[in-house]
Amino acid sequence: MTEEQSTADPQARQQAVQQAVALSSTVQAPSALVDWKIAQLFAFGTVRGAMLRYRAMAYIVGVGLFVLVFVGVPLQYAANQPLVVEIVGPIHGIFYMVYLLVAFDLARRARLTLWQLVAMIGAGFLPFLAFIIEHYVTKTLKRRLEAFTYPAAGSDGPSSPALGSDGIQDGSVDAGGAGFEVQA
Repeated sequence: MTEEQSTADPQARQQAVQQAVALSSTVQAPSALVDWKIAQLFAFGTVRGAMLRYRAMAYIVGVGLFVLVFVGVPLQYAANQPLVVEIVGPIHGIFYMVYLLVAFDLARRARLTLWQLVAMIGAGFLPFLAFIIEHYVTKTLKRRLEAFTYPAAGSDGPSSPALGSDGIQDGSVDAGGAGFEVQA
């Protein structure tokens, strides 16, 4: 169909579009592959984004608490200089509230246990604990998300050795408790 014909005959153009849509709808991916792609988008999108936000806030809160406890408090009591505590204290409090929201968001999206959430909340109270808990949570979530790796080039499904080429093993695969499941 030439350009003149496509502009002159809108019915022919509409018919060509309908044929293209009908052709594309006859080619279907296996349902396991579709489920795999949905789970992959979930895993790499929402949980990784929440984890990145959590990591950033954990470092900010951890550094703020470190400065407050090891610089501000000694200056306040040993040198009678409360300026650092007066400035860093409220800033740490505001960032800690944001950290709590981000921690709740990550716990909800990644389906963390209550004790993991309690440890994340307590990390803002003890110096250095924010760094330790952040490392533990990140390591745990990265291990869960490794179950969903990108498919190898030219393959139809996941490249994980634990999964078959169709993304299914023994009827269902739970992604390490990360909250998504691929079922046969």
